[in-house]
Amino acid sequence: MNLHEMLKRRYSCRSYIDKQIKDEDLALMLNNAILAPNAGNLQVWRFIVVKDKEKREKVAIACLQQKWMTQAPIQVVIAADLKYAKAHYGSRGETYAIQDCTLTASNILITAASLNIDSCFISAFDEDMLKRTLEIPNEIKPYIIITLGYSNEKPEEKKRYNLAMFTYFNNYGARMQDLSMFPIKDKSKSFLTRLKEKFLSNKK
Repeated sequence: MNLHEMLKRRYSCRSYIDKQIKDEDLALMLNNAILAPNAGNLQVWRFIVVKDKEKREKVAIACLQQKWMTQAPIQVVIAADLKYAKAHYGSRGETYAIQDCTLTASNILITAASLNIDSCFISAFDEDMLKRTLEIPNEIKPYIIITLGYSNEKPEEKKRYNLAMFTYFNNYGARMQDLSMFPIKDKSKSFLTRLKEKFLSNKK
């Protein structure tokens, strides 16, 4: 499976079968997570791997009652040491911490896909409840939860707008001059052609 196939395979899975993930697969996902780029190489990320069923149920409740999450055999909570980040970068430290955690999450999701493991990225949760459940200290802030397991559902084909609709060159709003740069469907090409014609007519 090449990278493009991994990215296409990944989707937000919300139904899992009762099958455990091998420890070596979990280790690979976490080891790949920490290969992500991060501000100043501070590596402020922290991972809490939740396997205990009772704990997983409490985490699901903290995630605004998303009880489907308990089906996944593993939940990975990605948090950051804000005290450490802010000590180096001041108020900007929190922004960098969010970015760093998101990059590690992406590596986990892609690695999971390469192992035919399904996942879901969750950011909706009651922070105080989650911190009490997992005994997370005050200086550590959770940002993301990823469920990991094997799917019990048939994923729908991903629906994405055409890349040309939100790609600009040199300045925001500046559309590409060569419409052939990206492969686009006839309908989208017609839309972009009309945009180009309108732009050129306004310049006259």
